[in-house]
Amino acid sequence: MGSRPVSPAGAAGRGRRVRDAVASVRRPTRDDLARLHGSAWWPAVSTVVLVGLIVGVFVLLRTGSGRTAESRAFAATVEFHIWALALAATVALWVVIAAVVGQAVRRVFPDRGRGWFVGAASCYGLLILALMGGLSLAGGGPVNPLHAARVKVLFLVGLIMALGFPAVAGLWCTQARLGQFARFLPLVPRVAVPASATGGDVASEPTPTAAAASAEVDRAHCASQLVGLRRLTQRILTAVSIGISAGVVSTGALRNALLSSGAATPETFPSYWVLAYGALFTGLFAIVFVPTFVEWRGVAARLVDEAFPIPPDGIPGDPWHEGRASMSKMLQLDVSPLRALGPLAGVLAPVATSLAAVFVSEVGG
Repeated sequence: MGSRPVSPAGAAGRGRRVRDAVASVRRPTRDDLARLHGSAWWPAVSTVVLVGLIVGVFVLLRTGSGRTAESRAFAATVEFHIWALALAATVALWVVIAAVVGQAVRRVFPDRGRGWFVGAASCYGLLILALMGGLSLAGGGPVNPLHAARVKVLFLVGLIMALGFPAVAGLWCTQARLGQFARFLPLVPRVAVPASATGGDVASEPTPTAAAASAEVDRAHCASQLVGLRRLTQRILTAVSIGISAGVVSTGALRNALLSSGAATPETFPSYWVLAYGALFTGLFAIVFVPTFVEWRGVAARLVDEAFPIPPDGIPGDPWHEGRASMSKMLQLDVSPLRALGPLAGVLAPVATSLAAVFVSEVGG
């Protein structure tokens, strides 16, 4: 049986369908990229990118290493390769930290516009420039025999510090949000008004200290926000602590490499310098984290006081104690002071890692 001839109208219709199919092929949009981010391919793609970044940083450190005999001999040692890989892995880790923390900050603070982040990034950039200027002007210490080592290391350290911006921005946003809540919460516990004074159920009336707060406080919304802010700060704390710990380990690997090559001695590169590195960046992070942590606990405690005012007779009953304890447990205010300061112990985790890195470098030296 032969094929049927195609009429002009059928050919025209088929041509339109082909043109429509071609026209439907478009460039990927932001929504398409977001779907790719949530697809099963994203872990594989991100892993390949991170491995490529590690290789790129390693190649950067080795570039020009054959310019001088000292640089060539230093780059040929096993300890140099360990240090270069450790530093490259630290950069890749901070890229992951910036991506994870940045995504979390955007989810918690969707109302923050691009202008705010540009201003915050500008202030953060000035802080980085000041710190990098101080590090570049700091004298003393052993000379790294690697070609252009000072420029390369300062560039990578500056890049790592720049990748810490999402964490700092998240803490700044948290402080601003806590300040908004604090304006509508009493500074001292309120005293409930007796039912006889209101002709019905027990009401509440702000004390003179909190009389300026005229807006109603949505307690459920405020409590939900506080729980979300606590989770965000804990995530930032964990991520930054891991990042600083990785930097401390790479510094210990550098010390081991310099000692093994003879470019440094225990006198010119003492072990406590590795500890000082961890303490420096831990202290810088604590300057931003500690006020946020203290402010969060203060606002959470004031919210509990707002939800459960002091009874008129000053003798709270069992329902008052149970409700207050339940809300404090939800906000994790019922823990002991030592346990409550657990996040601060996380800030000092890099310093503990510094001690381990010093021990490893001492054994290797």
